[in-house]
Amino acid sequence: MGEGGEYAGFVLSSLNNQFFLLALVLLVTGLISIIIFPDIKKTISKKWITRFQVLLVLLSLIGNLFIPKLYQPAKEGDPGFIDSSVEYTRFTNSGFDLELAGLYQYVAKDVWRTYFKPKGNVDELIETVDSFFEKSADHPNNEMTGVLAGKNIILVQMESLDDWLLNEESAPTITRLMEEGINFENFFTCIYGSGSTFGTGFAVNTGNYQSLLGVAAYSMMQNHFTISLPNILKSLGYSCNSFHENVGTYYNRELMHKTFGYENYYCTRDYMAEEELPEDDETIVSNASCWNLLTNEKPFYDFVVTYSAHVPYSADDPLSLYASKKHPDITNEDEELKYLYSKVRLTDDFFKTLINKLEQTDLLENTVIIAYADHYCYGISNKDLVRQLSEDKGSSVLEKTPLFIWYKGCTPQQITKTCQTIDLLPTIANMFGIDIEKRVLGNDIFNPNNRGLAVFPNGTWISSETYVRNGIIISQGDMTNIEIDQTNEFVKEFYEINEAILESDYYLYIEI
Repeated sequence: MGEGGEYAGFVLSSLNNQFFLLALVLLVTGLISIIIFPDIKKTISKKWITRFQVLLVLLSLIGNLFIPKLYQPAKEGDPGFIDSSVEYTRFTNSGFDLELAGLYQYVAKDVWRTYFKPKGNVDELIETVDSFFEKSADHPNNEMTGVLAGKNIILVQMESLDDWLLNEESAPTITRLMEEGINFENFFTCIYGSGSTFGTGFAVNTGNYQSLLGVAAYSMMQNHFTISLPNILKSLGYSCNSFHENVGTYYNRELMHKTFGYENYYCTRDYMAEEELPEDDETIVSNASCWNLLTNEKPFYDFVVTYSAHVPYSADDPLSLYASKKHPDITNEDEELKYLYSKVRLTDDFFKTLINKLEQTDLLENTVIIAYADHYCYGISNKDLVRQLSEDKGSSVLEKTPLFIWYKGCTPQQITKTCQTIDLLPTIANMFGIDIEKRVLGNDIFNPNNRGLAVFPNGTWISSETYVRNGIIISQGDMTNIEIDQTNEFVKEFYEINEAILESDYYLYIEI
């Protein structure tokens, strides 16, 4: 409740006038009812009140049983991603499902699915996953195979850093690193399950999206992720640690990161003096204790989750005021954007100080920085503005976000191939000389046999200029109708395999 209270203003600003109007109507109706019927027991006998209550309950139960029969049936030949009848049976898209079923059915189905639904046969699930991976395209060595072998690695998950936020004014260091390094122009952070920031970290580290049925932080603690990023690097002799300003109990990170394979989860605020501000990402590097934890063992792999650009962006947010005061040169007619861009500069300061500190400690030559956003900037209240800014940046969907890899001496590259969050694991593994592509859902972005695809949880997918939403072609691109039909079928299988891997605890049973 304490965490949520900090964002209460943002939540209230997201509620429209209809919400408050409905609340007012309900309140007035209640008051009128009390005035008209001050004591209903004196007006109507207790026996009839009980009968009426029983009748209401029965009608409600009957209605809940028969309403699903009214859902739109899937049409013959329709891909059927989120037709209401299909989705009610599948029940894997939480936002759509709540709209579809209403609160009572949603909760009832959720309880049944969590506690009473029979689990699938593990052997059958494993066989299904194995069969899927056997059909995967071959993964030959490519020009990026092994190029990072032996280097220290700092993986940075950048809070809310949307692609349209990055320019030379708001983020001069990040912009320079993107120009000098390997910049992925069509990277998409596809959000599965709940908890966008945690969900993206889960996907990057494990090569799987969260289950569509909930938050992995509270349901996947016992799973085995033997091909996770930290486990791969630990097998090469790396120390593997994760860092964030928030306490380890939030999204169960302390335990979940150890489940991923990290040796330690460090809440950076525990190592800072009172006058330091842990919400300012730069302090992760400038603080001597945190810097020692980042770099004291060689070779090292650090997973750093930034915070500075987190919602809200308003004058009543202390971090927004701090950022604006620290960077008074950043201005904007839109007050929200002014504070947001100021917060982005705080994250940019982190990278600037990180590069300088690596150089001062003679670590720059042998360290690679990989950075990506956790999600698009959904914290701006003006959603039309966010969509316009995203479209101006060349994105047909909001989820296109930055991803870059930088190291000293890197040959600058602009990668245009479509890629998604789960592609990072096999791509990094390949750059360290390890091939895991036929054991994970994602693909090495540099694999020439990989066409490039981003799959979203609502039936949407993108590949190059082809954009298909719930089976409807929005943009044909260079794909034929046959190729689009094949990809539609692949996407439906993709959802099934993602769930099967998690439900069966697949990596516990296969030989690595």
